[in-house]
Amino acid sequence: YKVDIKNRPYKGAKDAKVVMAMWSDFQCPWCKRVNPMFAEVMKKFGKDVKIVWFDFPLRFHKQAMPAAAACYEVFLQKGNKAFWTCHDKVFANARNITDQNLIKWAKESGADGAKVAEALKSKKHEKAVRASMMAGQRIGVRGTPTLIINGKKYRGRRDAATITALIQAEIKKAGGDNPRP
Repeated sequence: YKVDIKNRPYKGAKDAKVVMAMWSDFQCPWCKRVNPMFAEVMKKFGKDVKIVWFDFPLRFHKQAMPAAAACYEVFLQKGNKAFWTCHDKVFANARNITDQNLIKWAKESGADGAKVAEALKSKKHEKAVRASMMAGQRIGVRGTPTLIINGKKYRGRRDAATITALIQAEIKKAGGDNPRP
């Protein structure tokens, strides 16, 4: 699968050997469960892996769209680091997502709270969030979390050992060594 990752929030190496495109939903309990695994992946493979975020708020998660819009505004204002800080705050507090809390977490991430409030009120980022969803739907994303690893849709267990083995295989294919500590 060809995935356009330009202008998307990411963490990891800019020119990584392994690119993991991830479609996720801020209220999805399965997405929340895999977050610690991605932290492990970045710790182990930080120089060889890039994780790219795509929003995929499911209709039945009523606060997932506002959360996606708020975090997108943080990304536009302050970049990747602030986005991931806000991302982590939203996931840590997924049962308490309200506009007021989203504004608070955005401010704690370094963003201008008034601009986040306006973005939520005007719904100005919903088109961008829907474009993220459509990018996934065009390649068969139907639920969350969905991973595309170096262009291949990953189906199966989402545990650190399985993902580590996949990443090591992709690094080897790219002509790299085993992970650097």
